Order: sequence, then structure tokens, then C-alpha cells
Amino acid sequence: MFDKIIQRFKEIPKEEGWIIKVLIGGLVLYIPILNAVSFGYIMDLLEDVKEKREVKLPGWQNLEKLFMTGLPLSIFMLVLSLVQFIISSILGLIACIGPIISFAINLAILFLTPLLVLILAYRLIELRNWKEAMNWGIVLEEIQKNYKEYLPFLLGFLICIPVSFIAGCCVLFAIPYFYAMIGIYPLMGEVYVKLHGNSAAAPAQEEEKK
Repeated sequence: MFDKIIQRFKEIPKEEGWIIKVLIGGLVLYIPILNAVSFGYIMDLLEDVKEKREVKLPGWQNLEKLFMTGLPLSIFMLVLSLVQFIISSILGLIACIGPIISFAINLAILFLTPLLVLILAYRLIELRNWKEAMNWGIVLEEIQKNYKEYLPFLLGFLICIPVSFIAGCCVLFAIPYFYAMIGIYPLMGEVYVKLHGNSAAAPAQEEEKK
């Protein structure tokens, strides 16, 4: 699996205009809500995987469409960040053991966030409905059932965090991390589509029939 990630990273620089595309996506990724366009960009790539089209970096022409497509994921990430902050603040008040528990919880969230984003993205693509897509019972069941299939990619994301800080000299961290996103998410998408066939929202549809 790691060789696939490395191969994908090598393929990105071969695409026309890749530097500008990565710069724009990375810079916008810093800004809450406005980073919806970056998540919309990722969803475009994931939809190409689902439809078995050649995965190529799209342009940034239709910003309104990208924004509206990625807005649910942007809001989700904002809420998740606030939850992490609240948990860290509360646990930080507990002497000795509090910071350790806080670190463990935040590490687990950090590790699983790419998979959460992937599942929500495909459910949004398929269902076109925020409320149905964010059925947390089904989302968490999907993670519990299939997380092992994504472990190499989740580890890849985890490794990319310190690497991105170093490559981006901390200040421009989001730019190399966006590079990692456009590299790894399509590979995760291939696994997701393989597990669920043509219907990325298959778990939801099966649940509704019960």
C-alpha cells in the first residue's frame, strides 16, 4: 500500500499546472468555511474514482460549485476542531493524567479524521443530503467494520503531518498537507468503492430497507 502512495505522489508533478493547483488548495485550507473549496476539490477527485474516470487534478474555475460541494465537510471539520479544543481544555484542568488522556483522544481523532472525511464525502456524493449523509450510527459502523482496510493510508496521513510542518516551515504547513490529501484520498476512494460497489452509500440504503 505504501508503494501506491509513493507512486501517486510521484505522478502529481507530471500533471499540468499542478503547482498552482496545490498552492491554491493549500492556502485556502487554512481558512475556516472558505476551505470548503478545498474539500470540494477533494470530493471532485473522489467522484472521479467512484465513476471510474481517470483521476486528474481539476482546475479551480468553478469556485462556487466547489464551495457548495465541500461546505458540509468544512463545517464538520470546524465543529470537530471545536470539540477537540473543548476536550483539551477540560482535561487540561485535571492534574497529571488529564494531559495524557487529552493527547490520546486527540491522537485518535487525528488518526481517524481522514476516514471520517472519506465516508462523509462519498455519502454526500451519493445521497446529496446533509442530514442523511451525516447518519453517525452508519458512519461509525462503517469505520468499525472496515477501518483495517485503510490503515496504511491513515498511517500515511499521520506521517505526512510532521513532514508537512517541516516542508512548509510550519507557517505554510497546509500546502504540503494538501498535496498529501490529493495524493492519498483517491487511493482511499478506490478501497471504499471496491468495498461498496457502485453505490458509495450502500450501508445507508441497506439500513433504510430494514
